Amino acid sequence: MAASIINELSKRGYRVGAMKHVHHADFSIDTMGKDSWRMTNAGASVVAVVSPNELAVIEKKEHDLTPDQLIDLFNEKYLDVVVMEGFYHIVSRDNRFLKLIIGEKWEDAEYFLREISNPYICYFKQNIILDNELFKGTEKLFIGDEGLDRLYEYLISLIKS
Repeated sequence: MAASIINELSKRGYRVGAMKHVHHADFSIDTMGKDSWRMTNAGASVVAVVSPNELAVIEKKEHDLTPDQLIDLFNEKYLDVVVMEGFYHIVSRDNRFLKLIIGEKWEDAEYFLREISNPYICYFKQNIILDNELFKGTEKLFIGDEGLDRLYEYLISLIKS
């Protein structure tokens, strides 16, 4: 879904940044045996890998970044919006971040709706029963293909405001 939102906003001319949180402690974008890996293991605090078409910066961390540190990563990029995926435990209680809960069915979203703070919106691929108490705090609810188009329009209205 994050890629779909990025694609739609980019097609409409918005500059979009993206962040993906990986919760596996042993994950590394660096590859053992490569020059960048050797530089990091030699003690470099930050390693930049640069090609004619891409830039990757590797900075070893002992813990997750705070919401403010995440924001600072993109401060100089002149973006209209940043789409973040997988940062639940970092931004769930921070009301500066709009949270989008996506699910196939009610059970997919129930846990998140119990744990997050506003603002949040929900998108479900199919109709669900909406008489649940947890939906009372939901700013917007979008369902199905028509709902997806309305979701895009709603996100764009937020970017413009």
